[in-house]
Amino acid sequence: MGFHVSIAGGLSRSVDEAEALKATALQVFTRSPSVWWARPIDPAERAAFRARVWRSSLRFLAVHTPYLPNLGTTDEALHERSVATLIEELDRARALGAGCVVTHLGAHRGAGSTKGAERIVRAVRRALSATDRVDLLVETSAGAGTALGGAFEEIAAVVDAVADDRVGVCFDTCHVFAAGYDLRTPRAVEATLRRFDRLVGLRLLRLVHLNDSACELGARSDRHAHLGRGEIGEGLAALVRHPALTDVPFILETPKTLDGRRDADAVNLRWARDARRGEEGP
Repeated sequence: MGFHVSIAGGLSRSVDEAEALKATALQVFTRSPSVWWARPIDPAERAAFRARVWRSSLRFLAVHTPYLPNLGTTDEALHERSVATLIEELDRARALGAGCVVTHLGAHRGAGSTKGAERIVRAVRRALSATDRVDLLVETSAGAGTALGGAFEEIAAVVDAVADDRVGVCFDTCHVFAAGYDLRTPRAVEATLRRFDRLVGLRLLRLVHLNDSACELGARSDRHAHLGRGEIGEGLAALVRHPALTDVPFILETPKTLDGRRDADAVNLRWARDARRGEEGP
């Protein structure tokens, strides 16, 4: 378990922050998530980061793509730029020693889900053919607007069509809930995971973004909340403890402040670990 941590101040500092929280998993952006340009990773910085990770207690390291790429767009210029950015992030993740890159699928922007999915499949195939030794995890979405990945069927269609062992799924609990899949009770968690297994396959679920939701079931709004304090609530404890997810890493993307306090990350991680042990969260 661990967090998405900012690399402000340097890559190695993100490991220091994760270690201070006693996290064993880490996710980072390798650039600002809201710009296309990426500063080349200095070889000395890369070596220092890899050495720092090696000395740490981290057992899982992921890179998340920036927010601007849209793999499902029919705008050719944007599509090409999105594919190039995905390839670049796979290369940067490999250089840093990360095991996977997490990416959103994008939106079809009125072209239709079938057309959008076809373009995503071509984009993913191109990106994977340009690099190796790094997995690509497609993230579930909240299903807002024409965004793809809100329905498990859409995730399955892309993964099945790409047909590459390096492709897996990142299951974001806030997004899944916002897309209409209930997680509020142990029974609901079981039903949703069974549905995911039937349509996509639990064997492909390689990462969980563990977040509560500030919005109600099916709202199709991506607003994260502190664990146990949102609309999902205690159902998240059942998910954390689910036997099918025993070996799956969890990355928290919860808000950074809580009731005016700055120790929100520590509080959320403690809640998740208590939940996994079967104890009542704070």
